[in-house]
This record gives sequence, C-alpha cells and structure tokens, in this order.
Amino acid sequence: MDDLVSQLESLAIFEENHVARTRVQLSDLLRAALDRAEPAFTERGLRPVTEIDPEVALLADPEAMKRAVDELVENVRRYALSFAVFSLKKHEERIILIVKNDTSLPDGPCDQVFDRFTTLENAPEGASGLGLAGVKETVRAHDGRATASVAGGVFTLRIAL
Repeated sequence: MDDLVSQLESLAIFEENHVARTRVQLSDLLRAALDRAEPAFTERGLRPVTEIDPEVALLADPEAMKRAVDELVENVRRYALSFAVFSLKKHEERIILIVKNDTSLPDGPCDQVFDRFTTLENAPEGASGLGLAGVKETVRAHDGRATASVAGGVFTLRIAL
C-alpha cells in the first residue's frame, strides 16, 4: 500500500506542472540503478547487457528522473525471461534510452503499458499498473516521448528526451 501511495504521489507532481530542473547525469542514474538491482537480477539468473554512453546528461527533475530510471530497471527485472539490454546514447540533440527484454507477449505495439492501472497478461500478482505510467509522465514532463512494442518475442521500450 505504501508503494502504491508513493507511485500516486509521484504522478501528481506532474499533474501540477511542477518540474524543478537541474543538470542530471542520466548515465550515472542508470548505472546506479543497475548496481542496486544486480542482486535481484543475479537471483533470477539474469545478467543485463549494457551500452551506456558516459556523460549523458540533461536538465531534469533529479528525483523524478531517478524514480523513472529505477522503475525501468525494476520493470525489466520483474518481466525479463532470460535476457535484458539497457542502451543509453546521445544522438544529435536527443537522448535515446532503449530497454529490451524477452517476453511471452504477442507481437505489436503495446503503449497501453503506460496507461494508469493497466497490467498486461504477464503481470505478476499485485502489480499496480502505475510504474510505467509514472515513467511516461516523467518523460512527458521533460518534453520527451516513450513508446513500447513487441516484435519476435522481444519487448522494446524506447524513450527519447
């Protein structure tokens, strides 16, 4: 219940259009989140592959961006069957974060993962359907875009900031 309340509070921040921006090292946030999750990945027999460009930074709300990155890592940890890939690159003026993992979901777009209180058929019991909704709100509040799809048994979540 505490986790659910925390997720709802973080979504409310963006409904008020209140985003305090400072320089945030997204590369460092992603590495730190992966380091914290390493024991949980190891317990599941997963070793994420990472392609993280150093020094990828942006003006962002540091706490919101940390929560979003933590949620992305947790989502992959929870749903990956046998592999996980995290890619963070600077491409021209945009930052591109791509997260991939294998899945049992059918092929096609699945942007509904970003809808509040929506859980897909492979969701574990107790999933709130708020985690990726919070990620999308964070991305939107930072003038970015998030999309999700499945192709060939691979779930791909792409964020452009």
